Amino acid sequence: MTHRPQTAARLWSPASGRALEVLTTAPGLGLYTGNALDGSVAGKGGARYPRHGGVVLQAQARDPL
Repeated sequence: MTHRPQTAARLWSPASGRALEVLTTAPGLGLYTGNALDGSVAGKGGARYPRHGGVVLQAQARDPL
């Protein structure tokens, strides 16, 4: 494992122009999607999260499987 953070992922939305860059020293990166969302979960300002309405990138120190 390296002690200097390295770029593990970059996400960019052409529609909004928002970008996310993940830097980590961990050797793994987990990806979770909003496949199970159905609009019943309310977020900030009452916004509803529809199917595929979210994504999570999680640095992981070991293989999650």
